[in-house]
Order: sequence, then structure tokens, then C-alpha cells
Amino acid sequence: MENTSFLDAPAVRVIWLGIGATVFMDLWAWLSTQLFATASLDYALVGRWLGHMRVGTFVHSSIAAGRGEALSKLGNSNGDKGVAP
Repeated sequence: MENTSFLDAPAVRVIWLGIGATVFMDLWAWLSTQLFATASLDYALVGRWLGHMRVGTFVHSSIAAGRGEALSKLGNSNGDKGVAP
């Protein structure tokens, strides 16, 4: 029988990869705002895009100009409804 460590398990390696990717992206976002004075990412647009996918719209000329109502049907854990900006 092969002597393998728990840390060599595929699931553990995937978790570490995800943690490393998250740290890298956070550091890159911080560095780009500090060094290049760029605006940070707007994840509300990702949410709007995913909300539109629920109703069958996958391509937009400008997702920022898209309607936010696709997300207004989604509620948080306490039942409040939110509208995307």
C-alpha cells in the first residue's frame, strides 16, 4: 500500500488552489488600485449578468445598461428583495 499524505488528496489540492487563486486576485486588485489608480471590480455587474441568464439572455451590448429587474426577484436570507444597481 502506498504511503500518501492527506494533503495529497485531490480535494485538498483543489481547495489550496482556490485559496491561492483568491489571494492572488485580491493582491492584484489591491496593487492595481495602488499603483495604477484603477477602479476596483464591480461584482454587481456579474450578478446582473447571472440574473439575466435565468431568463434566457446571455449576450448584452452593455450589461451596465441592462435592466436590474432580473435580480429583483432574488431575495436574501431574511426575505428582502434587492434590486441591482
